[in-house]
Formats: sequence, structure tokens, C-alpha cells
Amino acid sequence: MGMGARAWVDLIHQITSLVFTKCNIIIDSANNGVFSPFGKLASIGINIQKGVSTHGVSMNVHNDLEDFKKIVPCGTLGQPFDKIDRYQPLTTQEVFSLWCDYFIATLNEQMPRVSLDIKKSTLVAPPNHL
Repeated sequence: MGMGARAWVDLIHQITSLVFTKCNIIIDSANNGVFSPFGKLASIGINIQKGVSTHGVSMNVHNDLEDFKKIVPCGTLGQPFDKIDRYQPLTTQEVFSLWCDYFIATLNEQMPRVSLDIKKSTLVAPPNHL
């Protein structure tokens, strides 16, 4: 597609931030990662091998944040975590669907010369029990 690794990570970050903005959550851009003023909202993992990207985005929707106290997010010791249901009563599936919509629209906008035929059904949905 002609996009470097840093640009790809930035694009995934931008899409994820747009989802939170759509949920009326203010994104704290001073931190390296996706944070609200109350803590880390999402983790982004990217693996690129031989020009092929596999990536994952983990967004805190309505999970118990207690276990996250044992994690050092983005190398920031003592950084708290936050979750979407503090702001909006959305299900994990609703957040996933919103992220997919932004992902597809952004890729089509960023790469209009590339024929993209991405369907939500080709993206891996989170487990129903979350």
C-alpha cells in the first residue's frame, strides 16, 4: 500500500482516538498511547513481517480495571486506566462496529488509488462474553 510502519501505527492510533472522541471522551494527546485525562483507554499492538501487518487494538469498554494496576502501560509507571462505560453505555460489539466503520472509511480516504474491499465480516470481532 506504500505506507511505512510508523505511518501505519499512527493511522491505527488516529482511528482508535476517533472512536473515543465519537463517544464524547477527551483524548489526552500528551501521553504516548490512547489516554483520557483519567487513564489509558486502549492498547495497540502491531507486528510487521515481510511487509505484512497483523495488528490488534484492545479497548477498555466495561471491564474490571483492578487487575490493570499490575501493568506498566507504555512504560509509564503508576499510570491509571480508564474505560468507555464511564462516558457511554456501549457494548463491546457496538464499540467494535464503530471502530470498524472508522477503519474502513479512513483506509478508503487515505488510499483512494488502492481498491479496498474491506467488509466488517473480515475483521475479527471480540468474544461475546466481554
